[in-house]
Amino acid sequence: MIIADFGSVLTSNQALAEMIRVTRAGGWVVVSDADWGTMSVNCTDIDLERRMARVRAEQALNNGFSGRRLYGQFKRLGLAEIHVEIFPYYLTDYAAARMILVFDDVEREAIGAGMISNDELAHWHANLEQADRDGTFFASLNGVMMAGRKVA
Repeated sequence: MIIADFGSVLTSNQALAEMIRVTRAGGWVVVSDADWGTMSVNCTDIDLERRMARVRAEQALNNGFSGRRLYGQFKRLGLAEIHVEIFPYYLTDYAAARMILVFDDVEREAIGAGMISNDELAHWHANLEQADRDGTFFASLNGVMMAGRKVA
């Protein structure tokens, strides 16, 4: 069994093909990755929140949609007996979320890409900080784990 998190070292197709190549016939290949396109932050301005989510998935990460692409990759590369598990993750601590989800990097990317204005960034901060003070901050995303057997 080979277990990997695709991150962004190789392209996910290259990484998966190499994992399959070095796996014995009948062996399992298991990959776990986030689907950053599913990330959601509770914010009163849904349009702003969705733009921030798009920046994260499309620009701030190398392969922000890799989790949702795994099933097709497993099928195209000939793995059998494919099993899928979806793991929801959530954070209710604003400070921890800012650090773990690298909000600073995403916000800089959003400003640099022209996806949000400085005024919108200030509104984003005010909204999330208010939720933190109210004890209602909430962010979530899905992790995807895929397992497939290499055929003989």
